[in-house]
Amino acid sequence: MSISKNTKQTSLTCFFLLAALVCASAGPYNFLMVPDRDSNKNIYIRKNQTVAFYSNPTPDDGHIESYYWSLPGTSEGFSDDQSPGLVTYTSDGEMFEVTLQIEHIDGNNQNCANPPNTVAYVVFPKLEFKRIGSWKIVDPMVPHKDVRIGVLLNDSVDFRAKFPTGHLPQSSEISWSGEQTGTGDSINVAFNAVGAKEMRMNVRGSETNSASITVANPTGLGEAAWLAPRPWYYFAAPALRDEARAWASGENNEGDARRHAYWNAIMTTDWNSADAEGLATAHEVSGLSTAQHNSVPMDLENNTAGRAIGSPGATRASLKAAVVGALNSGGLIILDNPTNSNEVGLLQPSNQ
Repeated sequence: MSISKNTKQTSLTCFFLLAALVCASAGPYNFLMVPDRDSNKNIYIRKNQTVAFYSNPTPDDGHIESYYWSLPGTSEGFSDDQSPGLVTYTSDGEMFEVTLQIEHIDGNNQNCANPPNTVAYVVFPKLEFKRIGSWKIVDPMVPHKDVRIGVLLNDSVDFRAKFPTGHLPQSSEISWSGEQTGTGDSINVAFNAVGAKEMRMNVRGSETNSASITVANPTGLGEAAWLAPRPWYYFAAPALRDEARAWASGENNEGDARRHAYWNAIMTTDWNSADAEGLATAHEVSGLSTAQHNSVPMDLENNTAGRAIGSPGATRASLKAAVVGALNSGGLIILDNPTNSNEVGLLQPSNQ
């Protein structure tokens, strides 16, 4: 569609009604009306969320000839309708500017194009976390990953909202829900119960970001104390441990996941699942004082996956093949940052 280059202007009044879609899925539609956008025209959403744009321009004379909406970041990209209606933001990014240019015929039958008008800035907030030192973005929507924060019981984690420069809401417009509730651009959360937890960040009442958290708490005896009443494992336990270490090496990566899974698989095969779990958990308990906290839930989950693979009479070759299969299908867990400085690594499936 061509836009006239005629610089002659006549008075034109435009009214823009905007609605941000609360849920990302297609209808039924539940709209959060936002006629009270701030002076910077910000709308806060998350990736794959839908926004509806409507216009009702009224020229003082003449009639509207054409519309051109620029919609970067959406699957549509642009629209030449008076009102594009529902558009979905599918692109990665921090902020996208929505503009509308209107061309109309004035009372003198002259073609007049108004300059593009900024209708709104569609902003993707980021959610960051920190346990001991460094901030890191954690958001399963951008890009989509099945990531989790790993912590130990009674750990505290800081969460904060991050926005592009010049597009910050009021601190009172940011709220938190999930494991703990609060208002403001940051919150400190203590995790006092084991299991799967969640923290959600809401901007102006619309959920923009979320974080999943796994809280672990291995308890019981350490390795030496666990082995003391089981002398029949004195020689077998180190031998199986060394066998697993010889087959796979590494820390917080695919090799680490393979080693833990294979170790538990061969203990289950040679002994039984209960004793395999007992020694594997005792190993984690023994290392708690020096362990990276987010690596403990990773190890525990890989141990569990390995015991599910082990079976009486299974050959070593079949166990190794099953562990590799679990690794390739995402059945094991690794950290997205194996060096894990300041424990910024996020738990994620081994095929991501």
